[in-house]
Amino acid sequence: MSRNVLVIESNELLVRMYQSIFQAMQCSVAHAATIGEALQLLPGIRADLIILDARLADDASLEAVRLLRAQLEASDIPVIAMVSRPLSTDPNGMLDSRYQSIVTKPFQVSVFAALARRKLGLNSATMSAT
Repeated sequence: MSRNVLVIESNELLVRMYQSIFQAMQCSVAHAATIGEALQLLPGIRADLIILDARLADDASLEAVRLLRAQLEASDIPVIAMVSRPLSTDPNGMLDSRYQSIVTKPFQVSVFAALARRKLGLNSATMSAT
């Protein structure tokens, strides 16, 4: 069963890295550079996992963040929030959802991939030999 991952990230280098990681897991990857783009994509795709650059949640309009959060809370889509530093506060309330995991950048790809596999319900044998 193919899994679908939505990556919400503005940094193209990181997007390519996520694509490589998830393609090795035989997952399809959709990309949105902003939360607004993600809101447009979500109804048209069946996302099994969302990777969210938490900085975008800080930078986006509060209304877009509120709409994304409402969509996620109405679903069971797991979210991995990527942060640049450990967060002591979350002014927009994005990271307190029961679906969230938080990963601090920089991160070990193998640790991130293991977390993503767990969130997707995949075992390590799902990785391709690329």
